[in-house]
Amino acid sequence: DGERFRGSIVGVYSCERMLRHMLHEEILQKYRAGLIDPAGNVIASLPAAARVDEQLTAVATLDPPGRVSLRLARYGAGFWGVGMALLMLLCVGLVTGMSWGMWSLKRQIARRAQAERMLREARDQLTERVRDRTADLEIANEQLQREMSERQRAEERARQRQAELAHVGRVSTMGEMAASLAHELNQPLGAITSFAEGSIRLIEADEAPREALHAALTEVSNQAMRAGRIIRRLRSFVATGEPQRSSHDLRQLIDEVVDLMAMDIRQEQINFSLDVSETLSPVLVDGIQAQQVLLNLIRNAIEAMRQVDADARRLVVAAAPAGDDMIEVTVSDSGPGCPPETVSKIFDAFFSTKEAGLGMGLSISRSIIEAHRGLLWATANASRGLTVHFTIPAANGDDNATAR
Repeated sequence: DGERFRGSIVGVYSCERMLRHMLHEEILQKYRAGLIDPAGNVIASLPAAARVDEQLTAVATLDPPGRVSLRLARYGAGFWGVGMALLMLLCVGLVTGMSWGMWSLKRQIARRAQAERMLREARDQLTERVRDRTADLEIANEQLQREMSERQRAEERARQRQAELAHVGRVSTMGEMAASLAHELNQPLGAITSFAEGSIRLIEADEAPREALHAALTEVSNQAMRAGRIIRRLRSFVATGEPQRSSHDLRQLIDEVVDLMAMDIRQEQINFSLDVSETLSPVLVDGIQAQQVLLNLIRNAIEAMRQVDADARRLVVAAAPAGDDMIEVTVSDSGPGCPPETVSKIFDAFFSTKEAGLGMGLSISRSIIEAHRGLLWATANASRGLTVHFTIPAANGDDNATAR
């Protein structure tokens, strides 16, 4: 009073009420307020409404009093909360994934570009190789066509030469059989002469019985027909021409060959037997060529048996089915046979066990049989002699047409 001290008036306030009075309600909804001393000790603090983020704290000095500060702590987890951390991790992962994906994509694009380039190069190389290979194949095809044409011409020439050689073989065989054939023809001609002269004498004597003349003239006709059959067989056997395969009765083919060799069989005193069933299927062959093979094999057997005693000479011609629509024909003799090392060579050209033989008969026979899709081979008999086998195709029911 009048600048004289009269005493003090002290007002006591609640810190919590002071804080609520000092701060606006909106601030108290966002922050937790507290008073702290200079040492950082909390003097008073409003109760927290929610969890606060201590990193988002602001401190301001109050005036008055100047030694007390107000601290405000923001409610909430703050920027670096768990959610933000997860978001950051997600963003980092996403960025990393995108970076890796872009790098991988770039790498794949580079690899694909390289693969496409290599593919184009490989395609170009393949195209070039295909072009070169195609040119080589065209050249090879032209050469093959020429070789095939040349081979066909060579086969045609070989076939013609084989046919000519077979014809020469048949003519040569007939030449060797000239004496026997002359004797065969001499018999019917001699009989014709005898019966004709007897008939003339009966007519001249005016005592010719009708029956006797008829019988004599009938015999003349029969012997003339016999001679004609022999001549026809000889002519057909040595005839030339293209091979003609057709259905033939195998028994008839064998009988005709045996008739041609009958004289030799009788002269050599050979015990001959034929084992061919009457019900055997017909064969699809060129008749003349098949008979040439049979004639050659029978003549070889007869010549081989000249070295053995007459009472030991046996000749057997047999035929039987061999399966696979084939017929097997065998010609077996009782001659001295062949050594085992020779049996496999007797069908080679120019190989012969005869002193004066050319070695072509069996070679021609093998060519003929192979041309008929058959086989020709020889086996030694258990006791003595040799058996020659060959197979020829059987004719089916509709194989009556002639085939080349």
